[in-house]
Amino acid sequence: MNAGDIRFALPSALWALAILPVLVGLYIRAAGLRRVMLSRFIAARLQPRLAGTVSIAKRLACFILALLAVAGGILAVARPQWGVTWEEVRQKGRDVLIAVDTSRSMLAQDLRPDRLTRAKLAAQDLLAQLGGDRAGVIAFAGTAFLQAPLTPDHDAVREALNGLDTEILPRGGTSLTAAIQEAAEAFQKGESQHQALIIFSDGEELELDAVAAAREHKFKVFTVGIGSREGVLIPEQTRLGGTEFVRDESGQPVKTRLDEARMREVADAGGGFYVHLQNGPAEMSQIVREGLGKMNAKESDARVAQQAIERYQWPLGAAILCALAALVIGDRRRMLRAAVAVSLAMASAQAAAAGDQQFAAHDYRGALESFEAGLQKRDVPELHFNAGAAAFQLGDYERAAAGFSKALGSGTTDLQARAAYNLANTLARRGARLEKSEEKLTEWRNALQHYDRALELAPTNKDCEVNREIVKKAIERLEKQEQQKKDEEKKDGEKKDGEKQDGEKQDGEKQDGEKQDGEKQDGEKKDGEKKDGEKKDGEKKDGDKKDGDKKDGEDGSKQDLQPQPGEKGEKKDGELKPAGDSGQDPDKDAKAGEAAEAMAAALEKRMTEKDAQALLESLRRLDVRGRLSDPKDARRVRDKAFKNW
Repeated sequence: MNAGDIRFALPSALWALAILPVLVGLYIRAAGLRRVMLSRFIAARLQPRLAGTVSIAKRLACFILALLAVAGGILAVARPQWGVTWEEVRQKGRDVLIAVDTSRSMLAQDLRPDRLTRAKLAAQDLLAQLGGDRAGVIAFAGTAFLQAPLTPDHDAVREALNGLDTEILPRGGTSLTAAIQEAAEAFQKGESQHQALIIFSDGEELELDAVAAAREHKFKVFTVGIGSREGVLIPEQTRLGGTEFVRDESGQPVKTRLDEARMREVADAGGGFYVHLQNGPAEMSQIVREGLGKMNAKESDARVAQQAIERYQWPLGAAILCALAALVIGDRRRMLRAAVAVSLAMASAQAAAAGDQQFAAHDYRGALESFEAGLQKRDVPELHFNAGAAAFQLGDYERAAAGFSKALGSGTTDLQARAAYNLANTLARRGARLEKSEEKLTEWRNALQHYDRALELAPTNKDCEVNREIVKKAIERLEKQEQQKKDEEKKDGEKKDGEKQDGEKQDGEKQDGEKQDGEKQDGEKKDGEKKDGEKKDGEKKDGDKKDGDKKDGEDGSKQDLQPQPGEKGEKKDGELKPAGDSGQDPDKDAKAGEAAEAMAAALEKRMTEKDAQALLESLRRLDVRGRLSDPKDARRVRDKAFKNW
């Protein structure tokens, strides 16, 4: 079988295949809207658990099968055919002859494009409504001719109608009588109750008496009037291609009119009725319904006809199979996928149980590894929380913050509150480790936000309130120190500018006084010698203090850093001995060092290590850590999320 042998009984039905691209576009848009709506109602991390039973691949496969089912149904409606068989055909129907006037008066253009063309179109409309009736064509003018004998092949009759023109008969004029007599010969001796003649003409019969001829024969005669009652001139083509009007023997133009009276008389004589052609299909439907439909139908002789083999069963069967396959496949995942999920849930629960035991035994490193191993099997918010707690105990605040942040997105309010509280504690301690004040403030301010979030979810958490106040005071203190430091830096800058100006002034005064000092140099020399003598006498006295010596302790900046004479050291050769060297308590030296560090930190406007440690110790400890369900219960979990513990 070749592709060219395939044909469709209803090819117009194939236009319905244009709906397939529309369905594809609607599916793509629906898939996009489904993803948007899903992301609005379900968090991305929860979608695998809450919507993970839907298989995108299966859904696409079902849609493709549905498209194939629709396409198969459309092809079945179009009735594909290939191959032929020979069958004996017996039909019931009537014998109908169509007589068309081909005289020159049918060239009149009172009906567009002309009378003859409109008559042929109306005859084809009639032919389309005959069904199983046999039909034939008679062309008549001054004489009549059987253009197509009676046949059930309406295509052949249609071709005969298309071949009619005003040159087909040599004799002009209009002879309705000749058409009736030619029809009687074509019917021969058949039963007249099954026979009908339908005449398309303007009715201008110039010869014989058609009324008598119609009354003489027993078959039904129906007449169709073509043209207008007012009449028009008859155009004709000249040899040079121009147009002129038909003229009579006296040279006057011939005007043709529709003779409705004659056409009605002929129809009445033949037992039929007359219709005036205007619309076309409406008048032909009236003839078939009110005229031919009331005539008896006869069974025609058996004949062998070629019949195309219908193949609609194949696309129809394929459409049914595709539809059933789409229903069977569905868009849900198989139970095997659920079994895998249960297996992963059991492995995750076992790892969590091992982590619980290690955490209770203070083996935080092992507990962290167990919890992370469980997370590799199944992403559970509770395991993230436990991993964060273990990392916090190890001082690994980076991993602790990551674990609490992931647990913070859990759907349970209790876990969210606890994760927010522990995350705030982690940020507070991580900030205390930082050296730069800006980085400390950033961490602590983030901690305050998470404390506020925890209090919104759990207003009765007293530890959270206490820790929040501690961090808040630390922020205020550090901000105050930073502000003081900025103010002092501003003052120091102003003081340096003033000293620079004073120094320039003193240099100018010194230059003015140099000359006077030179003039008095000789006189002062003698006085200087006398003073030297006095100085020598002063040096001989033992135990006297020099006039220029300062008393110990006058420099207030050294009181906290150096021991006083007689208190923390002994005098020897004019020097002070540290207290440690005299055998005093070493704890006092440590305290002195702490005091010095505190003073240095105060001068630099920063927190000391002791202050940071005090902040860490003042924070309340983490919230108690929860537990996962027992591993034995994992078989009942399947694709559902872990219960809140």
